[in-house]
Amino acid sequence: MTGQLGCAGEYAAQIHYQGGAILYADIPKLSLLRWGRVLDASSEGFISVPKVSLSPECCELLGKVDAWGHELSLFRDGNLVWQGPVYDIKEYKDRIEITARDVIAYLDRRLNNIGFDFTPTGVGAADVGTIFSSLVNNGLAADDPGILPYFTFELVGSLTQRKATVYQVVIGDELRDLARLNLDFTTMGRALIATKEKTASQYAGSPIVLTEDHFLGELEVNVAGSETATFAAVLGDGAIGASGSVNIFYGLIQRLVRAERVLDNPSAGLMAALIVDESNPTPVFVVIPQDGRLSYDAPVTIEQLVCGTRIDVYVGSYCRKVSMAAKLTRVAVEWAPSVGESVGISLVPLPTP
Repeated sequence: MTGQLGCAGEYAAQIHYQGGAILYADIPKLSLLRWGRVLDASSEGFISVPKVSLSPECCELLGKVDAWGHELSLFRDGNLVWQGPVYDIKEYKDRIEITARDVIAYLDRRLNNIGFDFTPTGVGAADVGTIFSSLVNNGLAADDPGILPYFTFELVGSLTQRKATVYQVVIGDELRDLARLNLDFTTMGRALIATKEKTASQYAGSPIVLTEDHFLGELEVNVAGSETATFAAVLGDGAIGASGSVNIFYGLIQRLVRAERVLDNPSAGLMAALIVDESNPTPVFVVIPQDGRLSYDAPVTIEQLVCGTRIDVYVGSYCRKVSMAAKLTRVAVEWAPSVGESVGISLVPLPTP
């Protein structure tokens, strides 16, 4: 069911101990707050706290906040919308600024504590989703800061190979590399969610539809010839894959991609096929400008703005009328008591089959 974005009446922030369950301190007043969601990467949360609003006791508590051992939790109208480890703290004469990253940040600071071998000399190639799950569990085996109970994943339906000796790779880097093989991941609150990439027709239910009237900034329609490809070759580590052919209209437009962590030809071939599917015909983007924001009457709720969700955009007032089936890749939210809330999103076109 589609709702309405609306405007947040109140934001609140708390500091928790690592794990997000035990409260360390309430933040009494905020002058600025930002948070977001990002596909296949770690998002940031940020607060600015005016020191004039702090009691001596609260000032002392905030003076002892530390990176990683504490987490920032953000609430929109009483509902948790963002949580993750404190990453950077800056104090000035009049304010304290705290920047945090979502729970994926923990995996960006974890090495593979156990060697793995998903090749014919080991346990064999495995589904991309299976390897993703194995890597998450590998990185958190020695110490889980409350991520695994909220971790879900899907099988992708295609096999790939990975191999590393102990302490050879950063888990977060491996997860982002796997996301190039038909897999998406993101966070929502404390949940880490990995799903199979879908074409437009593979999404269940009716998509959310936005028009140019639902954005406060001017939209751009871009026919992106730089993205056209009728043939792609992917070079991995001892692996190569190719897909595509001469097109009756475009001719031969080739692209070369280097992917050093791809170890087998089938995975390289899959990646090449995905590139061609996304690049032929020439992608037509509806570009949302950096300062473009959703209007408060946009037919979508904050809870629906999960990266990977299908959101279609229809532009009907331009010479080139465009209906773009798209996937949400970024959410950027900013709130200040004096101006209220702004919500911006980024989208990328979905393959149409």
